[in-house]
Amino acid sequence: MKRLVENIMIWYFTDNESGKKTASAIEGLGLSVNLLETLNLAGVLTNVDYEGVNIFIFDMAEDAPQKIIDYCISEKKIRGFAKFVLLSKKNLKEALLISFNIDRLEFLSKPVNTDEFLLLLEKVIVIEYCRKNIPANGLGALNLLEGFLSIGRKDVFDHKNELDFFAYLRALYKKKPGVKKLP
Repeated sequence: MKRLVENIMIWYFTDNESGKKTASAIEGLGLSVNLLETLNLAGVLTNVDYEGVNIFIFDMAEDAPQKIIDYCISEKKIRGFAKFVLLSKKNLKEALLISFNIDRLEFLSKPVNTDEFLLLLEKVIVIEYCRKNIPANGLGALNLLEGFLSIGRKDVFDHKNELDFFAYLRALYKKKPGVKKLP
């Protein structure tokens, strides 16, 4: 059985240095990051492993939120995957208003705290992996975990539960000898 991280691809779209640093931090977790400097997936989508976990991150300082959201709507091949859009605070309100009907899209305000973002990414990876590998009769437990972690929360700025959950898991792994780490 392949390790969890071997089945994950992060597609990171950025046109700025802070985005490249964040992508490098994600690679530091042992994840595969496909760094793209343009908002164009035309030739890239042929390389997407639709059986695996794909997460799309858009950190495009030069592109307006409307262009990124239009792209997420028009590109049908990425609809079923988790997507993050990193925006300045001034663009966040506009993005929220024009994106109400896009499934699996999260907005984060820049500058992003790298540690918090990596925790959020870990949460999404666990959920996405479970979504792909849990039989239909086990999805109730997945929904419970999603609810606990506040995925789909009303307040996009509230991430305390997620941080507490992963801090608890990390503390548990450190304290309990013999507890296996997540794959």
